[in-house]
Amino acid sequence: LNVVLSNSTLSGEDGRELCLALNGIVYDVSSGSQHYGKGGGYRLFAGRDASRCLAKGSLDEADIPTLVTDNLVDLTEDEVGTLKGWVQMFSKYPRVGVLEGFISSAAEVEPTKVFAAARSGKTEDLRQALKGDPDWLKDEDKLYDDTGATPLHIAASEGYLECVKVLLESGVDKDILNLASKETPLIGAARGDHAEVLKYLLSLGADPEAKDAMGYTSLIHASMHVSLKVMEELIKGGADATYGDAEGWTCLHWAAAKDTPKSIDKLCQLNALDVDAQDKAGNTSLHWAGKYGNANAYKALVKNKASETILNSEGEAPQLAAEKAHQTDCVIS
Repeated sequence: LNVVLSNSTLSGEDGRELCLALNGIVYDVSSGSQHYGKGGGYRLFAGRDASRCLAKGSLDEADIPTLVTDNLVDLTEDEVGTLKGWVQMFSKYPRVGVLEGFISSAAEVEPTKVFAAARSGKTEDLRQALKGDPDWLKDEDKLYDDTGATPLHIAASEGYLECVKVLLESGVDKDILNLASKETPLIGAARGDHAEVLKYLLSLGADPEAKDAMGYTSLIHASMHVSLKVMEELIKGGADATYGDAEGWTCLHWAAAKDTPKSIDKLCQLNALDVDAQDKAGNTSLHWAGKYGNANAYKALVKNKASETILNSEGEAPQLAAEKAHQTDCVIS
C-alpha cells in the first residue's frame, strides 16, 4: 500500500473526499461517485471510516467513529460476517492506504488446501485437495472463507475454467451464494470479464438474473466493466437488459454513468433494451451521461438514437440537466 493514513487525513481536506476506510483499509471510491459523491446514498461515508456502519447496516452518524480507537471488538458474529462481505465487494476499488492504529476483530482465517488450490488455479492440486478431504462440502467452515466466498466463487472470478469444472463435479451448486455479498459464481465471472467461465456456467443453467447484495445483475457488472463478450453471452443466455436496480438504473444507465461507450454500442447493437429507458427519477441514460459530464458516453448514446427531448421528473431534458450540473463537455451550443 502506498501510504498510512490516520482518521484526520480522511476528512476530505487533502483531496481524498472520495476515499473511505473499511476494516482498516483505505479505498479510493471515485469510480463509485454515484454512491459516494454528492447526492449519493452513501455520501455519509466519504472521507470517513465506514466499517461500523456497514457492519451494522446503519446510516446513523453516531456509528461513525471520530477517533482511531474503534477496533470493532464489540461487533456480533453476524455483524463481522456482514463486514467481511463488504470487504470482498470493495476489492473492486483501489487500495490507497491503511488506517493507522486499526486492529480489526475480523481476523483472516488460514485457507484450506481446497481454497489455496482454487486461488492458484492449479487443477491437479485442486483434485488432490478434494480427494484428501472428501467431506469438505458438508462443513460450512470449510466451504466458506472469512468473506463468505466458496472456492467456486474464487475460481470463477479468477477465470480458472478447469477448476470451476472440477468444483462443480464435486457437488458445489452452480448458483451458490456468497454468504455476505450474495454474489453467484456467474456474477463473479462477469465482473472479472471471464467469458468462457460464464458461458460454461450458463450452459449448465446458471441464473443470469441473480442479483448481488447491491441489486446488481451479471449484465450490470459486465456493462460497467466493458466486458463485451460477456455481455453478448449473457444476452444470448437470457439476461434481461431491461431490469433496473433499486434506483431503476438499467445496465445502460450504468454504462453511461461509467462513461463506457463501447458497452453502450454493444447493448444497442444487441437491441437488448430501450435506449430511452427512464429510472425512478425519470432520468434516461443520456441524462446521466450529461450530469456526469461523460462526453464519450453522451456521444455514443446520441449516435444510437437516444432522445434529447425526454424530460425527467424535474422537467429537465438531458441538455438542461448537463447545464445545471455545469458539465460543459456535454452541452451543445
